[in-house]
Amino acid sequence: MFVRNRDRMPDPSSKTLALDDIHFHPCVDADAFDVDRSITWSPPQGFLCVATYRVSMAVIHPPIIVSYKIVETSPSSVELYLTISPRFREDFVAKSITVACPVPPFTDSVSFQLRSAGEEQMAEFSRKESTIVWNIDQMHGTGEEERLLARISLMDRPHASSQALGEIMMPSFGPISVDFEIAMLLLSGTRITQMDMHERSEDYSPLRWVRYLTQSNSYVFRV
Repeated sequence: MFVRNRDRMPDPSSKTLALDDIHFHPCVDADAFDVDRSITWSPPQGFLCVATYRVSMAVIHPPIIVSYKIVETSPSSVELYLTISPRFREDFVAKSITVACPVPPFTDSVSFQLRSAGEEQMAEFSRKESTIVWNIDQMHGTGEEERLLARISLMDRPHASSQALGEIMMPSFGPISVDFEIAMLLLSGTRITQMDMHERSEDYSPLRWVRYLTQSNSYVFRV
């Protein structure tokens, strides 16, 4: 492993994991990381984030892909087709998935058709934010795609031609953002190989465990 803003570039032919940058909590001994890639810290009470790091998407396969199609069915109506596809292994599960797609501000109403409507997923139109929000409870890796059809009715704009309306309407769609989390999935390849605890306090008996969690941050698809 090497860090671009801390180390010299390795041999291009090597399979060394490259991090764009890494930042540690103040309680971490950063010098020890530079020496042997170990993270040593004396934690304060409560929850803390020991380290944050970035990895270029060029070396990461996105775990979830969203595709879309926009069809203008009449001067005052549009159909938006959204498809979300899992691209991770079948032994992982993505949870709390939210797909948000901005629509034209002059949208009057939206009706939805889901592949499997019910408690597992739902869609709604936020008039205040002019955004379609699609919530999916969970998706299994390499499982079936989920599809949403949104039939969008637009407010009458009598003084706008069909061409002018299209020029105004189409740029109003997107970008499509996706929020999700996948437990125990490591996209970057970093992994804790050993964890030791020293100088245990007599006041409490800490538990030693590791849980990996992949969360979306700025996960956006341009329209």
